[in-house]
Amino acid sequence: MKKGQFFVGIIIMIIGFFAYRFGVAINIAQNSTVSEFVSKYAPRIFSIEQTALLLEFGGGIVLLLGIILSVTAFIETKVSYLPAPVVEEEIEEAEEVVRRCKYCSAEIEDKVFCPLCGKSQQ
Repeated sequence: MKKGQFFVGIIIMIIGFFAYRFGVAINIAQNSTVSEFVSKYAPRIFSIEQTALLLEFGGGIVLLLGIILSVTAFIETKVSYLPAPVVEEEIEEAEEVVRRCKYCSAEIEDKVFCPLCGKSQQ
């Protein structure tokens, strides 16, 4: 669980819930205390009814985003790395590798000494 993401989601949920409740209190309950508080701090370009609707819908959206964020904190993502498949052509190329003498480039068959120049390969 991602604890930081979970707690941020919870905080966003709480903020969204309070914004939604302020909008409901203004629109439905006609609460004068909340209306006065919101009208004091709300932008003057909106009427009190428009501000209430914005708070309701905006708060509801923020609440849903907080729920989604906190629920997705429980999703575990595991990355697994699979080995790359070996192609048969690569195996054939590996079998065709011929060992050569580091001095005269003659072909050597798993010997310590070069059959042509006689020098040690170690």
